[in-house]
Amino acid sequence: MSTEPRPHYLTTPNGQMRYWRIGSGPALLVLPGLVLAASIRAGQVAAACPGWTVICPELPGIGGSVGMGAAGTDAVVACLAEAATALGLAATALVSFDLAAPLAAGLAERLAGIFPSPVFIDLDRARAWVNVPPPPAVPSLDGAHLTSFWAFLRDRHIFDPADLRRAGKAGAELPTPAELGTTLNAAATSPAAYAQLWSDTTAAVRLGQWPDEAITLANLATQLAPQQAAYPPHTAPPPRPHALSPAGIWFDYVDTPRGRIHVRRAGTAGPPLIALHHAPGTTVVLETIIEGLAASHQVIAADFLGCGESDKRDQPIGIPDLAADALALADALGFERFDFFGTHTGALVGLELGAMHPDRIGRAVLEGFTPRPKMPLGDIMEGVPTLAPDRWGLHLQQAWNFRRDMFRFVPWSAETRAACRPIVAPDAAYLHTWVIGLLKSAETFHHPYRAAYSFEGADRLTNLKIPALVCAGRDDSLFAGIEVARRIAPASVRIEVTPATVWHPAQPAADVAATLATYIAFLSGGPH
Repeated sequence: MSTEPRPHYLTTPNGQMRYWRIGSGPALLVLPGLVLAASIRAGQVAAACPGWTVICPELPGIGGSVGMGAAGTDAVVACLAEAATALGLAATALVSFDLAAPLAAGLAERLAGIFPSPVFIDLDRARAWVNVPPPPAVPSLDGAHLTSFWAFLRDRHIFDPADLRRAGKAGAELPTPAELGTTLNAAATSPAAYAQLWSDTTAAVRLGQWPDEAITLANLATQLAPQQAAYPPHTAPPPRPHALSPAGIWFDYVDTPRGRIHVRRAGTAGPPLIALHHAPGTTVVLETIIEGLAASHQVIAADFLGCGESDKRDQPIGIPDLAADALALADALGFERFDFFGTHTGALVGLELGAMHPDRIGRAVLEGFTPRPKMPLGDIMEGVPTLAPDRWGLHLQQAWNFRRDMFRFVPWSAETRAACRPIVAPDAAYLHTWVIGLLKSAETFHHPYRAAYSFEGADRLTNLKIPALVCAGRDDSLFAGIEVARRIAPASVRIEVTPATVWHPAQPAADVAATLATYIAFLSGGPH
Protein backbone atom coordinates (compact mmCIF):
# COMPACT_ATOMS: atom_id res chain seq x y z
CA MET A 1 0.00 0.00 0.00
CA SER A 2 1.41 3.38 -1.01
CA THR A 3 2.16 5.77 1.82
CA GLU A 4 1.66 8.76 -0.48
CA PRO A 5 -1.55 9.76 -2.29
CA ARG A 6 -1.59 8.57 -5.90
CA PRO A 7 -3.19 10.56 -8.70
CA HIS A 8 -5.77 9.13 -11.08
CA TYR A 9 -7.90 10.54 -13.87
CA LEU A 10 -11.62 10.04 -14.24
CA THR A 11 -13.57 10.74 -17.44
CA THR A 12 -17.03 12.28 -17.03
CA PRO A 13 -19.45 13.82 -19.55
CA ASN A 14 -18.09 17.24 -18.47
CA GLY A 15 -14.45 16.34 -19.05
CA GLN A 16 -11.69 14.74 -17.05
CA MET A 17 -11.21 15.12 -13.34
CA ARG A 18 -8.00 14.26 -11.50
CA TYR A 19 -8.24 12.95 -7.98
CA TRP A 20 -5.84 11.66 -5.33
CA ARG A 21 -6.43 8.40 -3.51
CA ILE A 22 -4.76 6.85 -0.46
CA GLY A 23 -5.59 4.27 2.19
CA SER A 24 -8.18 1.52 2.56
CA GLY A 25 -11.50 1.19 4.33
CA PRO A 26 -14.76 3.11 3.90
CA ALA A 27 -14.66 5.92 1.35
CA LEU A 28 -14.00 9.45 2.62
CA LEU A 29 -14.50 12.14 -0.03
CA VAL A 30 -12.47 15.26 0.73
CA LEU A 31 -13.09 18.57 -1.05
CA PRO A 32 -9.72 20.29 -0.53
CA GLY A 33 -10.72 23.94 -0.63
CA LEU A 34 -8.86 26.57 -2.60
CA VAL A 35 -5.65 27.30 -0.68
CA LEU A 36 -3.90 23.93 -0.46
CA ALA A 37 -3.44 21.37 -3.22
CA ALA A 38 -5.61 18.25 -3.28
CA SER A 39 -2.51 16.05 -3.10
CA ILE A 40 -1.45 17.75 0.14
CA ARG A 41 -4.96 17.63 1.67
CA ALA A 42 -5.31 13.95 0.84
CA GLY A 43 -2.09 13.15 2.70
CA GLN A 44 -3.08 15.29 5.69
CA VAL A 45 -6.50 13.67 6.06
CA ALA A 46 -5.11 10.15 5.60
CA ALA A 47 -2.56 10.77 8.35
CA ALA A 48 -5.19 12.20 10.70
CA CYS A 49 -7.87 9.62 9.89
CA PRO A 50 -6.41 6.13 9.36
CA GLY A 51 -8.70 3.35 8.20
CA TRP A 52 -10.36 5.28 5.37
CA THR A 53 -10.02 5.25 1.59
CA VAL A 54 -9.39 8.96 1.15
CA ILE A 55 -10.44 10.35 -2.24
CA CYS A 56 -9.60 13.99 -2.84
CA PRO A 57 -10.48 15.53 -6.23
CA GLU A 58 -8.92 18.60 -7.75
CA LEU A 59 -11.87 20.94 -8.13
CA PRO A 60 -13.00 21.80 -11.67
CA GLY A 61 -10.68 24.51 -13.03
CA ILE A 62 -7.67 23.44 -10.94
CA GLY A 63 -4.70 21.24 -11.87
CA GLY A 64 -5.65 18.07 -13.70
CA SER A 65 -9.34 19.06 -13.57
CA VAL A 66 -8.76 22.29 -15.49
CA GLY A 67 -10.57 20.94 -18.55
CA MET A 68 -13.89 20.72 -16.67
CA GLY A 69 -15.39 24.04 -17.58
CA ALA A 70 -17.89 24.84 -14.85
CA ALA A 71 -19.28 28.35 -14.40
CA GLY A 72 -20.95 28.81 -11.02
CA THR A 73 -21.14 26.59 -7.96
CA ASP A 74 -24.15 24.64 -9.30
CA ALA A 75 -22.11 23.56 -12.32
CA VAL A 76 -19.16 22.59 -10.11
CA VAL A 77 -21.47 20.54 -7.88
CA ALA A 78 -22.85 18.80 -10.98
CA CYS A 79 -19.30 17.86 -12.02
CA LEU A 80 -18.56 16.51 -8.54
CA ALA A 81 -21.79 14.50 -8.55
CA GLU A 82 -20.88 12.92 -11.88
CA ALA A 83 -17.46 12.02 -10.49
CA ALA A 84 -18.94 10.51 -7.32
CA THR A 85 -21.24 8.33 -9.42
CA ALA A 86 -18.41 7.22 -11.74
CA LEU A 87 -16.26 6.32 -8.71
CA GLY A 88 -18.98 4.06 -7.37
CA LEU A 89 -19.28 5.93 -4.08
CA ALA A 90 -22.06 4.80 -1.75
CA ALA A 91 -22.65 5.64 1.93
CA THR A 92 -19.62 7.90 1.94
CA ALA A 93 -18.35 10.44 4.45
CA LEU A 94 -17.81 13.96 3.08
CA VAL A 95 -15.37 16.58 4.40
CA SER A 96 -14.74 20.04 2.97
CA PHE A 97 -12.12 22.68 3.67
CA ASP A 98 -12.58 26.46 3.58
CA LEU A 99 -14.28 27.69 0.38
CA ALA A 100 -15.40 24.21 -0.67
CA ALA A 101 -18.17 24.42 1.97
CA PRO A 102 -20.94 25.44 -0.47
CA LEU A 103 -19.80 22.71 -2.85
CA ALA A 104 -20.05 20.09 -0.10
CA ALA A 105 -23.47 21.38 0.95
CA GLY A 106 -24.72 21.28 -2.64
CA LEU A 107 -23.30 17.81 -3.21
CA ALA A 108 -24.88 16.47 -0.03
CA GLU A 109 -28.24 17.89 -1.11
CA ARG A 110 -27.96 16.49 -4.62
CA LEU A 111 -26.78 13.01 -3.48
CA ALA A 112 -28.39 12.81 -0.04
CA GLY A 113 -28.31 9.03 -0.01
CA ILE A 114 -24.54 9.00 -0.39
CA PHE A 115 -23.46 12.01 1.69
CA PRO A 116 -25.83 12.27 4.66
CA SER A 117 -23.86 14.65 6.89
CA PRO A 118 -20.97 16.70 5.46
CA VAL A 119 -18.26 18.02 7.79
CA PHE A 120 -16.99 21.58 7.31
CA ILE A 121 -13.46 22.60 8.31
CA ASP A 122 -12.05 26.16 8.31
CA LEU A 123 -15.41 27.87 7.84
CA ASP A 124 -14.08 30.84 9.79
CA ARG A 125 -11.36 31.31 7.19
CA ALA A 126 -13.79 30.97 4.30
CA ARG A 127 -16.07 33.61 5.79
CA ALA A 128 -13.14 35.96 6.34
CA TRP A 129 -12.28 35.79 2.63
CA VAL A 130 -15.63 36.78 1.16
CA ASN A 131 -14.35 40.30 0.41
CA VAL A 132 -10.83 39.25 -0.57
CA PRO A 133 -10.36 39.58 -4.35
CA PRO A 134 -8.93 36.60 -6.23
CA PRO A 135 -5.33 36.56 -7.52
CA PRO A 136 -4.48 37.95 -10.99
CA ALA A 137 -6.40 36.16 -13.72
CA VAL A 138 -4.30 37.45 -16.64
CA PRO A 139 -0.60 36.55 -16.96
CA SER A 140 1.78 39.49 -17.25
CA LEU A 141 4.73 39.51 -19.61
CA ASP A 142 7.20 40.09 -16.77
CA GLY A 143 5.88 37.14 -14.76
CA ALA A 144 4.91 39.33 -11.80
CA HIS A 145 1.47 37.71 -11.70
CA LEU A 146 3.07 34.50 -10.37
CA THR A 147 4.71 36.38 -7.50
CA SER A 148 1.34 37.95 -6.68
CA PHE A 149 -0.37 34.56 -6.86
CA TRP A 150 2.21 33.08 -4.47
CA ALA A 151 1.73 35.90 -1.96
CA PHE A 152 -2.06 35.52 -2.22
CA LEU A 153 -1.91 31.81 -1.33
CA ARG A 154 0.67 32.25 1.41
CA ASP A 155 -1.23 35.11 3.06
CA ARG A 156 -4.42 33.07 3.26
CA HIS A 157 -2.62 30.70 5.65
CA ILE A 158 -0.77 33.35 7.66
CA PHE A 159 -3.42 35.93 8.51
CA ASP A 160 -5.86 35.65 11.40
CA PRO A 161 -9.38 35.19 9.99
CA ALA A 162 -10.66 37.57 12.67
CA ASP A 163 -8.32 40.33 11.48
CA LEU A 164 -6.74 40.00 8.05
CA ARG A 165 -4.16 42.66 8.96
CA ARG A 166 -2.47 40.46 11.57
CA ALA A 167 -0.63 37.13 11.47
CA GLY A 168 -2.64 34.55 13.39
CA LYS A 169 -1.32 32.60 16.36
CA ALA A 170 -3.99 29.88 16.06
CA GLY A 171 -4.67 27.40 13.32
CA ALA A 172 -3.00 24.55 11.48
CA GLU A 173 0.73 24.56 10.88
CA LEU A 174 1.76 26.84 8.03
CA PRO A 175 2.47 25.06 4.74
CA THR A 176 6.06 24.49 3.75
CA PRO A 177 7.48 26.16 0.62
CA ALA A 178 7.24 22.79 -1.14
CA GLU A 179 3.55 22.48 -0.23
CA LEU A 180 2.90 26.02 -1.42
CA GLY A 181 4.78 25.21 -4.61
CA THR A 182 2.57 22.21 -5.26
CA THR A 183 -0.50 24.34 -4.56
CA LEU A 184 0.57 27.12 -6.90
CA ASN A 185 1.34 24.67 -9.71
CA ALA A 186 -2.21 23.31 -9.52
CA ALA A 187 -4.05 26.56 -8.82
CA ALA A 188 -2.21 28.55 -11.51
CA THR A 189 -2.66 25.97 -14.26
CA SER A 190 -5.41 28.34 -15.41
CA PRO A 191 -5.36 31.62 -13.44
CA ALA A 192 -8.67 32.66 -15.00
CA ALA A 193 -10.42 29.43 -13.97
CA TYR A 194 -9.06 29.69 -10.43
CA ALA A 195 -10.14 33.34 -10.14
CA GLN A 196 -13.63 32.41 -11.32
CA LEU A 197 -13.88 29.55 -8.83
CA TRP A 198 -12.69 31.85 -6.03
CA SER A 199 -15.31 34.46 -6.94
CA ASP A 200 -18.10 31.88 -7.24
CA THR A 201 -17.35 30.14 -3.94
CA THR A 202 -16.84 33.34 -1.92
CA ALA A 203 -20.18 34.60 -3.20
CA ALA A 204 -21.82 31.33 -2.12
CA VAL A 205 -20.14 31.42 1.30
CA ARG A 206 -21.46 34.94 1.84
CA LEU A 207 -25.01 33.59 1.50
CA GLY A 208 -24.55 30.18 3.12
CA GLN A 209 -25.79 29.02 6.49
CA TRP A 210 -23.69 26.23 8.02
CA PRO A 211 -22.94 25.29 11.63
CA ASP A 212 -19.85 26.81 13.26
CA GLU A 213 -18.51 23.55 14.66
CA ALA A 214 -14.98 23.49 16.07
CA ILE A 215 -13.82 20.66 13.82
CA THR A 216 -10.15 20.49 12.87
CA LEU A 217 -7.85 17.88 11.42
CA ALA A 218 -6.83 17.01 14.97
CA ASN A 219 -10.35 15.93 16.00
CA LEU A 220 -11.70 14.91 12.59
CA ALA A 221 -11.16 11.18 13.22
CA THR A 222 -13.36 11.35 16.33
CA GLN A 223 -16.05 13.26 14.43
CA LEU A 224 -16.09 10.63 11.67
CA ALA A 225 -15.88 7.55 13.91
CA PRO A 226 -19.64 6.72 13.80
CA GLN A 227 -19.65 6.76 10.00
CA GLN A 228 -16.41 4.77 9.83
CA ALA A 229 -18.00 2.02 11.92
CA ALA A 230 -21.21 2.00 9.89
CA TYR A 231 -19.98 2.22 6.29
CA PRO A 232 -18.64 -0.73 4.26
CA PRO A 233 -15.12 -0.70 2.81
CA HIS A 234 -14.71 0.99 -0.56
CA THR A 235 -13.35 -1.74 -2.82
CA ALA A 236 -14.13 -0.38 -6.28
CA PRO A 237 -10.88 -0.01 -8.27
CA PRO A 238 -10.12 3.34 -9.92
CA PRO A 239 -12.06 3.40 -13.22
CA ARG A 240 -9.97 3.66 -16.38
CA PRO A 241 -10.08 7.09 -18.04
CA HIS A 242 -10.98 7.26 -21.72
CA ALA A 243 -11.47 9.70 -24.57
CA LEU A 244 -14.57 11.86 -24.78
CA SER A 245 -14.17 12.28 -28.54
CA PRO A 246 -11.92 10.66 -31.17
CA ALA A 247 -10.00 13.89 -31.79
CA GLY A 248 -9.73 15.26 -28.26
CA ILE A 249 -6.77 14.95 -25.89
CA TRP A 250 -7.22 12.92 -22.73
CA PHE A 251 -4.92 12.19 -19.80
CA ASP A 252 -3.79 9.06 -18.01
CA TYR A 253 -1.00 7.54 -15.93
CA VAL A 254 0.86 4.42 -17.06
CA ASP A 255 2.63 2.29 -14.45
CA THR A 256 5.95 0.86 -15.62
CA PRO A 257 8.79 -0.90 -13.76
CA ARG A 258 10.80 2.31 -14.22
CA GLY A 259 8.18 4.63 -12.73
CA ARG A 260 4.73 6.08 -13.21
CA ILE A 261 4.50 8.02 -16.47
CA HIS A 262 1.97 10.76 -17.16
CA VAL A 263 0.63 10.79 -20.72
CA ARG A 264 -1.53 12.87 -23.00
CA ARG A 265 -3.42 10.72 -25.49
CA ALA A 266 -5.42 11.34 -28.64
CA GLY A 267 -6.69 9.24 -31.51
CA THR A 268 -8.60 5.98 -31.33
CA ALA A 269 -7.57 4.42 -34.64
CA GLY A 270 -4.40 3.76 -36.59
CA PRO A 271 -0.98 2.52 -35.44
CA PRO A 272 0.40 3.63 -32.07
CA LEU A 273 2.83 6.55 -31.91
CA ILE A 274 4.86 7.61 -28.88
CA ALA A 275 5.72 11.32 -28.73
CA LEU A 276 8.39 12.88 -26.52
CA HIS A 277 9.00 16.52 -25.68
CA HIS A 278 12.11 18.65 -25.23
CA ALA A 279 13.95 19.27 -21.97
CA PRO A 280 13.24 21.16 -19.87
CA GLY A 281 9.56 20.87 -20.64
CA THR A 282 6.44 18.72 -20.66
CA THR A 283 3.97 17.39 -23.19
CA VAL A 284 1.71 20.40 -22.70
CA VAL A 285 3.68 22.20 -25.42
CA LEU A 286 2.98 19.34 -27.85
CA GLU A 287 -0.80 19.56 -27.76
CA THR A 288 -1.11 20.91 -31.33
CA ILE A 289 1.14 18.09 -32.55
CA ILE A 290 -0.75 15.47 -30.52
CA GLU A 291 -4.08 16.55 -31.99
CA GLY A 292 -2.63 16.80 -35.49
CA LEU A 293 -1.03 13.35 -35.52
CA ALA A 294 -4.20 11.82 -34.06
CA ALA A 295 -5.64 12.08 -37.58
CA SER A 296 -3.56 9.02 -38.52
CA HIS A 297 -2.31 7.49 -35.25
CA GLN A 298 -3.10 6.60 -31.67
CA VAL A 299 -0.84 9.16 -30.04
CA ILE A 300 0.67 8.70 -26.58
CA ALA A 301 2.74 11.71 -25.52
CA ALA A 302 4.72 11.11 -22.33
CA ASP A 303 6.27 13.44 -19.76
CA PHE A 304 9.83 12.24 -19.12
CA LEU A 305 10.31 10.64 -15.72
CA GLY A 306 11.51 13.57 -13.65
CA CYS A 307 9.41 16.07 -15.64
CA GLY A 308 5.87 17.38 -15.55
CA GLU A 309 3.37 15.06 -13.88
CA SER A 310 5.45 11.87 -14.16
CA ASP A 311 7.27 10.38 -11.18
CA LYS A 312 10.20 12.50 -10.08
CA ARG A 313 13.49 10.72 -10.64
CA ASP A 314 16.23 12.70 -8.89
CA GLN A 315 19.44 11.12 -10.18
CA PRO A 316 21.83 11.59 -13.11
CA ILE A 317 20.58 10.01 -16.34
CA GLY A 318 21.51 9.77 -19.99
CA ILE A 319 19.60 9.54 -23.25
CA PRO A 320 19.77 5.70 -23.09
CA ASP A 321 17.84 5.91 -19.80
CA LEU A 322 15.12 7.98 -21.44
CA ALA A 323 15.02 5.49 -24.32
CA ALA A 324 14.60 2.64 -21.83
CA ASP A 325 11.73 4.59 -20.24
CA ALA A 326 10.04 4.91 -23.65
CA LEU A 327 10.36 1.17 -24.26
CA ALA A 328 8.95 0.45 -20.79
CA LEU A 329 5.99 2.68 -21.64
CA ALA A 330 5.44 0.82 -24.92
CA ASP A 331 5.65 -2.53 -23.11
CA ALA A 332 3.14 -1.41 -20.47
CA LEU A 333 0.74 -0.37 -23.23
CA GLY A 334 1.24 -3.62 -25.12
CA PHE A 335 2.93 -2.05 -28.18
CA GLU A 336 5.32 -4.48 -29.86
CA ARG A 337 6.06 -1.87 -32.52
CA PHE A 338 5.26 1.84 -32.72
CA ASP A 339 5.97 4.98 -34.70
CA PHE A 340 7.71 7.86 -33.00
CA PHE A 341 7.79 11.66 -32.80
CA GLY A 342 10.42 13.51 -30.79
CA THR A 343 11.50 17.11 -30.62
CA HIS A 344 14.90 18.32 -29.37
CA THR A 345 15.69 16.02 -26.40
CA GLY A 346 12.84 13.78 -27.52
CA ALA A 347 14.47 13.55 -30.96
CA LEU A 348 17.69 12.36 -29.35
CA VAL A 349 15.72 9.63 -27.59
CA GLY A 350 14.24 8.63 -30.95
CA LEU A 351 17.73 8.52 -32.42
CA GLU A 352 18.85 6.14 -29.66
CA LEU A 353 15.76 3.97 -30.12
CA GLY A 354 16.15 3.83 -33.89
CA ALA A 355 19.82 2.92 -33.71
CA MET A 356 19.68 0.42 -30.86
CA HIS A 357 16.13 -1.02 -31.13
CA PRO A 358 15.14 -0.81 -34.81
CA ASP A 359 12.85 -3.83 -34.38
CA ARG A 360 10.55 -1.75 -32.14
CA ILE A 361 10.25 1.41 -34.26
CA GLY A 362 8.37 1.78 -37.53
CA ARG A 363 8.99 5.35 -38.67
CA ALA A 364 10.26 8.35 -36.75
CA VAL A 365 10.01 12.12 -37.04
CA LEU A 366 13.04 13.70 -35.33
CA GLU A 367 12.46 17.42 -35.06
CA GLY A 368 15.07 19.99 -34.12
CA PHE A 369 18.08 18.11 -32.88
CA THR A 370 21.81 18.67 -33.29
CA PRO A 371 23.95 15.62 -34.11
CA ARG A 372 26.86 17.02 -32.14
CA PRO A 373 29.61 15.53 -29.99
CA LYS A 374 29.40 15.82 -26.24
CA MET A 375 29.51 19.43 -25.11
CA PRO A 376 31.31 20.89 -22.06
CA LEU A 377 28.58 20.70 -19.43
CA GLY A 378 30.21 23.35 -17.31
CA ASP A 379 29.58 25.89 -20.05
CA ILE A 380 26.02 24.75 -20.75
CA MET A 381 24.73 24.10 -17.24
CA GLU A 382 26.34 27.12 -15.62
CA GLY A 383 23.61 29.55 -14.72
CA VAL A 384 20.75 27.04 -14.88
CA PRO A 385 18.65 28.21 -11.95
CA THR A 386 17.86 26.12 -8.90
CA LEU A 387 14.07 26.22 -8.81
CA ALA A 388 13.31 24.64 -5.45
CA PRO A 389 10.31 26.51 -3.99
CA ASP A 390 11.36 29.54 -1.96
CA ARG A 391 9.33 30.80 1.01
CA TRP A 392 8.87 34.21 -0.68
CA GLY A 393 8.40 32.84 -4.18
CA LEU A 394 11.77 34.08 -5.46
CA HIS A 395 12.11 30.95 -7.61
CA LEU A 396 9.17 32.06 -9.74
CA GLN A 397 11.00 34.97 -11.35
CA GLN A 398 13.99 32.71 -11.99
CA ALA A 399 11.78 30.15 -13.73
CA TRP A 400 10.00 32.82 -15.74
CA ASN A 401 13.13 34.52 -17.04
CA PHE A 402 14.97 31.23 -17.63
CA ARG A 403 12.12 30.17 -19.90
CA ARG A 404 11.74 33.59 -21.52
CA ASP A 405 15.43 33.86 -22.38
CA MET A 406 15.27 30.57 -24.25
CA PHE A 407 13.30 32.48 -26.90
CA ARG A 408 15.64 35.46 -26.82
CA PHE A 409 19.12 33.97 -27.06
CA VAL A 410 20.97 30.93 -28.46
CA PRO A 411 22.27 29.55 -26.19
CA TRP A 412 19.83 30.94 -23.65
CA SER A 413 22.64 31.85 -21.22
CA ALA A 414 24.52 34.05 -23.74
CA GLU A 415 23.11 37.52 -23.14
CA THR A 416 24.85 39.17 -26.11
CA ARG A 417 23.79 40.80 -29.38
CA ALA A 418 25.38 37.99 -31.34
CA ALA A 419 23.24 35.44 -29.46
CA CYS A 420 19.91 37.22 -30.02
CA ARG A 421 17.20 35.18 -31.77
CA PRO A 422 15.30 37.24 -34.37
CA ILE A 423 11.98 35.46 -33.82
CA VAL A 424 8.62 36.69 -32.61
CA ALA A 425 8.66 36.56 -28.81
CA PRO A 426 6.02 34.45 -27.05
CA ASP A 427 3.14 36.21 -25.35
CA ALA A 428 2.50 36.05 -21.62
CA ALA A 429 -0.14 33.30 -21.81
CA TYR A 430 2.20 31.06 -23.83
CA LEU A 431 5.07 31.63 -21.41
CA HIS A 432 2.81 30.99 -18.44
CA THR A 433 1.92 27.52 -19.71
CA TRP A 434 5.58 26.69 -20.25
CA VAL A 435 6.66 27.98 -16.85
CA ILE A 436 3.99 26.07 -14.91
CA GLY A 437 5.15 22.93 -16.71
CA LEU A 438 8.73 23.67 -15.67
CA LEU A 439 7.75 24.34 -12.05
CA LYS A 440 6.12 20.92 -11.82
CA SER A 441 9.61 19.44 -12.08
CA ALA A 442 11.48 22.28 -10.43
CA GLU A 443 14.04 20.12 -8.62
CA THR A 444 14.55 17.37 -11.21
CA PHE A 445 14.24 18.99 -14.66
CA HIS A 446 18.00 19.44 -14.95
CA HIS A 447 18.64 15.69 -15.26
CA PRO A 448 17.09 15.20 -18.74
CA TYR A 449 18.35 18.66 -19.73
CA ARG A 450 21.89 17.62 -18.86
CA ALA A 451 21.39 14.29 -20.62
CA ALA A 452 20.75 16.04 -23.93
CA TYR A 453 24.10 17.80 -23.80
CA SER A 454 25.92 14.61 -22.81
CA PHE A 455 24.79 12.66 -25.87
CA GLU A 456 26.91 11.97 -28.94
CA GLY A 457 24.21 12.21 -31.57
CA ALA A 458 26.40 12.05 -34.67
CA ASP A 459 27.39 8.43 -34.14
CA ARG A 460 23.78 7.37 -33.59
CA LEU A 461 22.61 9.20 -36.72
CA THR A 462 25.14 7.49 -38.97
CA ASN A 463 23.99 4.12 -37.59
CA LEU A 464 20.26 4.81 -37.77
CA LYS A 465 18.47 1.75 -39.16
CA ILE A 466 14.90 2.96 -39.57
CA PRO A 467 13.10 5.36 -41.94
CA ALA A 468 13.33 8.77 -40.26
CA LEU A 469 12.50 12.36 -41.09
CA VAL A 470 15.04 14.78 -39.59
CA CYS A 471 13.59 18.27 -39.75
CA ALA A 472 13.22 21.73 -38.22
CA GLY A 473 11.60 25.04 -38.97
CA ARG A 474 13.80 28.07 -39.54
CA ASP A 475 12.82 29.62 -36.19
CA ASP A 476 14.03 26.55 -34.33
CA SER A 477 16.97 27.20 -31.99
CA LEU A 478 18.57 23.99 -33.33
CA PHE A 479 17.97 24.73 -37.01
CA ALA A 480 21.72 24.72 -37.76
CA GLY A 481 21.77 21.00 -37.05
CA ILE A 482 19.88 20.35 -40.29
CA GLU A 483 22.93 20.92 -42.48
CA VAL A 484 25.16 18.86 -40.19
CA ALA A 485 22.65 16.01 -40.39
CA ARG A 486 22.48 16.30 -44.16
CA ARG A 487 26.20 15.55 -44.45
CA ILE A 488 26.25 12.41 -42.30
CA ALA A 489 22.77 10.88 -42.50
CA PRO A 490 22.37 7.41 -44.08
CA ALA A 491 20.04 6.74 -46.99
CA SER A 492 17.19 5.74 -44.68
CA VAL A 493 16.97 9.32 -43.37
CA ARG A 494 15.18 12.17 -45.11
CA ILE A 495 16.34 15.69 -44.26
CA GLU A 496 13.84 18.54 -44.63
CA VAL A 497 13.33 22.15 -43.65
CA THR A 498 9.69 22.36 -42.54
CA PRO A 499 7.52 25.50 -42.73
CA ALA A 500 7.25 25.58 -38.91
CA THR A 501 8.45 24.11 -35.65
CA VAL A 502 4.89 23.53 -34.54
CA TRP A 503 5.27 24.13 -30.81
CA HIS A 504 7.25 27.37 -31.20
CA PRO A 505 5.41 30.66 -30.55
CA ALA A 506 3.77 32.75 -33.25
CA GLN A 507 4.04 30.16 -36.04
CA PRO A 508 1.60 30.99 -38.90
CA ALA A 509 -1.40 28.66 -38.93
CA ALA A 510 -0.87 27.71 -42.58
CA ASP A 511 2.76 26.75 -41.86
CA VAL A 512 1.69 24.66 -38.86
CA ALA A 513 -0.91 22.83 -40.97
CA ALA A 514 1.60 22.21 -43.76
CA THR A 515 4.20 20.87 -41.32
CA LEU A 516 1.71 18.51 -39.67
CA ALA A 517 0.68 17.30 -43.12
CA THR A 518 4.33 16.54 -43.88
CA TYR A 519 4.67 14.55 -40.64
CA ILE A 520 1.50 12.54 -41.28
CA ALA A 521 2.45 11.78 -44.88
CA PHE A 522 5.89 10.51 -43.82
CA LEU A 523 4.64 8.49 -40.86
CA SER A 524 1.92 6.97 -43.05
CA GLY A 525 4.49 5.52 -45.42
CA GLY A 526 5.27 8.36 -47.79
CA PRO A 527 8.63 8.53 -49.60
CA HIS A 528 11.75 9.01 -47.56
